[in-house]
Amino acid sequence: MPGIECLGCRTDNPPTAVACIQCNAPMPNDKKKIRMLYKQLLALHERFAKVDADGIGAREAALHDRDRALQAQEKRCQDVMEEIQIIAMALQDEKHQRERMTSDPSFDDKEALRAAWEEFRVKEKMLQAAKSIANAAAVAESQRLEAMKTEFDRRNMALAEEQATWAVTKQGIADNALAQVASLKKKVDLLKQKLKMEKIGKASSDVASLTQRTPPTSGDEIKRFKGSTAPHQASSTIDDMPTSEVARLKQKIATLQRTLASEHDIMTKRCKQVPALKKQIQDLKAMMGREQQHAAAVQHDLEQQIAQLNGSFAAEKQALLTCQVDYQKQIAALKHNLMQGARTMAQDAALPLRLTVLENERTRLVADAAAQQADFDVALQQWAAEKSEWQSKVAASDLNVASLGRSLANALQELDALKRDKGGHAFAIASERHRAQTQIACLASERHRFLAEQTIHERQVAELTTSLAAAQAELHSVRQELTK
Repeated sequence: MPGIECLGCRTDNPPTAVACIQCNAPMPNDKKKIRMLYKQLLALHERFAKVDADGIGAREAALHDRDRALQAQEKRCQDVMEEIQIIAMALQDEKHQRERMTSDPSFDDKEALRAAWEEFRVKEKMLQAAKSIANAAAVAESQRLEAMKTEFDRRNMALAEEQATWAVTKQGIADNALAQVASLKKKVDLLKQKLKMEKIGKASSDVASLTQRTPPTSGDEIKRFKGSTAPHQASSTIDDMPTSEVARLKQKIATLQRTLASEHDIMTKRCKQVPALKKQIQDLKAMMGREQQHAAAVQHDLEQQIAQLNGSFAAEKQALLTCQVDYQKQIAALKHNLMQGARTMAQDAALPLRLTVLENERTRLVADAAAQQADFDVALQQWAAEKSEWQSKVAASDLNVASLGRSLANALQELDALKRDKGGHAFAIASERHRAQTQIACLASERHRFLAEQTIHERQVAELTTSLAAAQAELHSVRQELTK
């Protein structure tokens, strides 16, 4: 039910509010509010009555439909019973005719009939023995096939694990070989760089020694030096040089000679190490080639083993499928023979027993149908009683609504007299609102209770319908057996 709108903040307030819940402004107290509440109450009551009337009409129609369906099912059961009686009478006539034939003095084939019966019993026993043997063989074969399937799955899992292990090993070998090759390449690059730097240093030292002027130390050198000098240069001899300068030059020459000797030794050692390094590189390359060849051989062997296993598994699977097809054919033939034997036995010896079983089944179905019909009648009576009770409650609620309308009309008449006293006016309106809301809550609770009871009754009717459908299915199965 909608509330009362505040004139100040336009907030939708509950009908029983004295002040606005948003701005705390006093709510209007006039006849318009009471008229609106009365109209809303009448509209709610009309809607509730319409919904209940529609629901009651629909439920009554559903009950009538179900009653007609039950009557149709009962008629069908009676037809089936009549058919069963006709078939039973025919079987009884056939039985009497056979008895008359066997008791007739002119019937002199009793010995042949007895021999045929004994032969039939022997064949029946042989058929049962063959059936048990075939069942045992089928169970054993199924167990063997299951064991072979388990072994096949286990081999597949082991092969997958071996392939994964080989892939990891192969990756590790490849990574190790690549790491060794990379380290060797780094060593070779470092050696080449060192040799290059040494060659550059040696060449620079040679150039420096060639370009540097060394003073002559002997007389012949002094003469050659004098002859090689330009005319404008001043001539000088070692005798003219001071002693300290000569000593310094000699010391410098000795130092240079020692440096050259040490560098020559270092270069000689390094040159001797180069063949060993080359040999080590060649050995590593050969080892990596051998590792690659070994890995390729192992991979080839594994691929051959996998191919062999796949071929053996395919052959075993084909053999299993062939055996399965053969056993299925044998089982189908045995089932066919069993069905023929069962038909022969049913035609020759099981007619009285079958008639008794069908008669018992018919009696049970008739009793079940009668019990279900009685339960359904009791449920219909309960539903009628509850319906009358609910109608009385609805009439009482209508009387309550009418009394509420009269009380609201009286409140409208008393509104003019209560205008002078605002406090009394507000209290009267609040009390009327509270009483109206109480009546509405009572009607809503009654409606919810009625809906719950209606749900329970519908569930009971559904259970009865299900039981009748089951009885109909049983009658249909009995009819099919009789037609067979």
